[in-house]
Amino acid sequence: MRPGRWSAPLGGRVTRSAGDGWFLTGDAVGFLDPFTGEGLHRAMVSSELASAAIRSTLDHGSSTSQRAAAAYHRALRRRFGAKDAVSWLVQSFLAHPALFEYAARRLVDRPDVRATMGLVMGDLVPASRGLDPRFLTALLAP
Repeated sequence: MRPGRWSAPLGGRVTRSAGDGWFLTGDAVGFLDPFTGEGLHRAMVSSELASAAIRSTLDHGSSTSQRAAAAYHRALRRRFGAKDAVSWLVQSFLAHPALFEYAARRLVDRPDVRATMGLVMGDLVPASRGLDPRFLTALLAP
């Protein structure tokens, strides 16, 4: 494998995803996925969640704006919390090329693990599979 240059971390975090009269969606909520970019999927899901919170505020008056923002933030964490954890884990490996090379070699040699990782990163299975100790052992064991 030819040596390359890495830039990490590739993502960012926000401390607040919504407030009185504003909601962040898509990459603005926190770009994380170092492989797929995840922009489109996260944008669609977060927009859907934001629209529900905005609709709630419009239906019940501005006094619910802060509650709607808090509910949106909780909904984002429920929906993306595990995926964010997997993505940050991958990014921590990217920040240490020797660790990344070790994991990459394991993925090459272990098709079932590679397939699961692809499904997790592509949002095709619950991201919690990528955090399961059995999966991590299968990935990282010598």
